[in-house]
Amino acid sequence: MDSIKVLVLSDSHGDKDVIRRVIRAEKPDKIFFLGDHINDIYALENTTKVDIFAVKGNVDYGMDGVEDLVLGLNGYKFLLTHGHKYRIKYDIYSLYLKAKEYEVDYVFFGHTHAYADFEENGVRFINPGSIAKPRDHKYGSYIIMSLTEGNIIFTKKLLT
Repeated sequence: MDSIKVLVLSDSHGDKDVIRRVIRAEKPDKIFFLGDHINDIYALENTTKVDIFAVKGNVDYGMDGVEDLVLGLNGYKFLLTHGHKYRIKYDIYSLYLKAKEYEVDYVFFGHTHAYADFEENGVRFINPGSIAKPRDHKYGSYIIMSLTEGNIIFTKKLLT
């Protein structure tokens, strides 16, 4: 079985050019966008043949889209969310409860503008950091998820 390459990014805050640059460089099969300026990714839908899955963030008030998205891919179940409505800047508890409710294997979230990757009672939580306005280092960051049946590899990438 061929590998599926998923670009996971968040918090573009109006910088469509950086998203275009990353898509050209990575050539993903799918994109998971985790909010804050969801219209940035919607603007690229017609210019790329990549499947896009996107959720709204706290600055996307009044824009089209959902706040949580649960999807299955190659036998794995994912929750995509921005994280703001789960108070992710303070603790993981509310988001952990939502992950258990949805019975997901992986949770992708944004909002903090800082990379995170940890496991809590069998659920892996990953934040790619901000593609455009990082708070944890000098360069924007994103995740590449290489997915095959029975195996997932996550690679953190920095824009330089």
